[in-house]
Amino acid sequence: MGRRRAFTLVELLAVIGIVAVLIAILLPALRRAREAAYRVGCASNLRQLGMAFMMYGNEHKGWLPAPGWWKQVRDEDWIYWQNDREVKQSRILKYLGGNVGVLRCPSGVVQPADVYPYSYGVNALLTGRGWKDNGGKFTVDNCKLGKVIQPSHKVMLLEENSERIDDGGWKPNEWLTGNRYSDVSIRHDREREYSAEVEPPYTVSRDTVGWTSRGNIVCVDGHCEFIERHRLIGRAEYWWDPRYAGGP
Repeated sequence: MGRRRAFTLVELLAVIGIVAVLIAILLPALRRAREAAYRVGCASNLRQLGMAFMMYGNEHKGWLPAPGWWKQVRDEDWIYWQNDREVKQSRILKYLGGNVGVLRCPSGVVQPADVYPYSYGVNALLTGRGWKDNGGKFTVDNCKLGKVIQPSHKVMLLEENSERIDDGGWKPNEWLTGNRYSDVSIRHDREREYSAEVEPPYTVSRDTVGWTSRGNIVCVDGHCEFIERHRLIGRAEYWWDPRYAGGP
């Protein structure tokens, strides 16, 4: 009987090379599939949060809970995230069966955990708790759910850009010194988030990186959308002002 023939070094190297090429081809597709799954999971979180807000509103004559500012702590905050508060006491957690997991994107939390350990923010123009005090009065009145104009495209909550998010409230069209960051996170549409240098009147060139990249939002009518980030930049009241009746 003849001796069994072993693989030569050249043959082994050829096999290793083929495997390496296959891995290089498959890995990007696997990453995209994983990120698509994360995006769907994130949208599911937002949809559940939107339903919880609506159930809260139904029990409180159409009013929504407070936004969970880091400076203005209130019993009716939708989210208790500060170190000295128990998150399960947050005002909407009972409508979620106490499931804290829906507060975080499945991709993880990218901002420092000691700032705000969750992923989502509520539209402050709905809650009415303005981000500037004026003699003890809020600068923005809250808006009942039943008074929202065209609720199918008015943002209730969004996954906020990691460079912006620092509490439970989203402040539409806020001007930050030096940079004007787009509000919605595009982590599910890019490998990383981008910011753009923007000057008044808060317009962004279509050449800006990330202009057409998309992020997850949930609207007042309860539906989720994977929206292009430029729609929420600048004078985009069509998307974020609950009392705005005009077009996009």
